[in-house]
Amino acid sequence: MKTAKFFTVVLLSLTFVLASCSKYEEGPAISLLTKKMRLTGDWTPVKSITDGVSVEYDNKDRIITFEKDGTYISKLSSASFTGEWDFNDDKTKVVISNSGSIQFNNEKEIIRLTNKELWLIDAGVETHYEKLK
Repeated sequence: MKTAKFFTVVLLSLTFVLASCSKYEEGPAISLLTKKMRLTGDWTPVKSITDGVSVEYDNKDRIITFEKDGTYISKLSSASFTGEWDFNDDKTKVVISNSGSIQFNNEKEIIRLTNKELWLIDAGVETHYEKLK
């Protein structure tokens, strides 16, 4: 009987510890893939939320590609921008920079990062992306 109680307490403690380990507000709590592995790939926006108003996207004209080597390509129809990306020190934000004719350095807060979903907040706009195959 004491052994069963002990294992129950250990299991509950482990559950609370693992659930609190999530770096991002919307999860996931646990992932076998590194953050870099989850972010690497082609993403397209599917929804944005501004001041509680949600807008759905049904076209796949905009694609953002995060490469393993730290480069990125953002394509919108015929226009494209290239640059570099990296995580900030605690990996709660992705930092995107461009050194081309239009220069910028932008930090976007990550609120969800799975192998198939990426949710970012930038200037009060929450954008949900899905990974393309």
